[in-house]
Amino acid sequence: MRQFIKAQAVWVEGTHLRHNAVVCVENGKVTDVLSEHQVTLDPASVPIIEEQLLLPGFINSHAHLEYSFCRGRLPRGEVSFTDWIDAIGVLKRTVTPEEIVKSAKAAMNELLAGGTTSVIDCAHRPEMRSIWAESPLRHMILWELIALDDDQAEKVWGDALQLLQMPRPSHCLATGLNPHAPYSVGPRLRTRLRKFLAENQAIPVGWHVAETPEESEFFQCGKGPFREFCVRHQLSPAFADVPGCSPTEFLRREGLLESAHYLFHFNHFTKEDLHALAPGQTVVHCPTTHHYFARAPFDLYSLQRAGVPVVLGTDSLATSDTLSMLETLRLAASSFPSLTSSQLLDMVTRIPGRSLSFLGVPMRLGVIARDSAADFVALASDVPLTSDVRKILCDSSTKVVATYIGGTKVYSLSCLRT
Repeated sequence: MRQFIKAQAVWVEGTHLRHNAVVCVENGKVTDVLSEHQVTLDPASVPIIEEQLLLPGFINSHAHLEYSFCRGRLPRGEVSFTDWIDAIGVLKRTVTPEEIVKSAKAAMNELLAGGTTSVIDCAHRPEMRSIWAESPLRHMILWELIALDDDQAEKVWGDALQLLQMPRPSHCLATGLNPHAPYSVGPRLRTRLRKFLAENQAIPVGWHVAETPEESEFFQCGKGPFREFCVRHQLSPAFADVPGCSPTEFLRREGLLESAHYLFHFNHFTKEDLHALAPGQTVVHCPTTHHYFARAPFDLYSLQRAGVPVVLGTDSLATSDTLSMLETLRLAASSFPSLTSSQLLDMVTRIPGRSLSFLGVPMRLGVIARDSAADFVALASDVPLTSDVRKILCDSSTKVVATYIGGTKVYSLSCLRT
């Protein structure tokens, strides 16, 4: 099916706005982006849709949709991260499967309403696979691995292998693994993981690493809240001997850092940690989680100077008040005032679209250009479209009015209102 989307402005090739443009779409792909005078539009023969501002669909590089039931039910602010872990553990034991499913489905709709067209979701519950299959969102599932003792490790590993081998729908971009964090993956599971990843190097992998100062203290000294957490819950630490290094360096010594496509959060790193990263390894910053815990400023500029790709994610409603990528962009813009329009948009479009785990995807994501996926977010704003895009994005009048995946409108603000 052919269609035309006529827009007052289109963000083309990830570099500039083209005004009064027409995006030509066929079979879910962009076939061309033309100026309005270059094409004769005939609504009788080809559908024509009119929008104000058209951007590439946003790529959300970190989410936990199965934790959407936690919204507003957990401690926030300057709380110990291990206290937060205790709180979510209690909540998970009281929630029903029906509540998890219902809240996850609602969260997927919230992603669409905020402009997300592709998402990387860390999941533990196997039913998330079928829930994702019902959603139009392009998605990558990273199956979570948490196990400290040997017996638990064998079960967790066996379950993960079964999930990886299951067939996936066409809009599932890939399946991979999320060994949760260096402090929650014990020796037996690390051994299984190391061998598997050596034989399956294309499998997408993401770690939560260096998120809090308490985590760094645990690996450097073996003390602090994480040590107390292990004692309180009668858990063996992830290491027999205190490593005396950063969590990132621990992964490197264990032969697991080089296989990581994504480092989620990565708030506390050293110069040596940066030097240990391989080209293309991507840091995922979650501004809303940073704000939720009132954390110290994220050192984005050091990562950029070191050439480390940085992208954005929403994380979960256990640590955020919104899953809107537009709101996430606004928070990033306020946190990093020197970012240009291109740099800001790149963090949710071009950079994640060309990340290591997306290399096998048969079409370009995160850009409006010939042969790219016809994934768009349409915005309406009171700000003149001759203004800087950053100003348009940050203005309170700007809102998502439609989201397209493969040329199909999967969310419409007007339909929602009616």
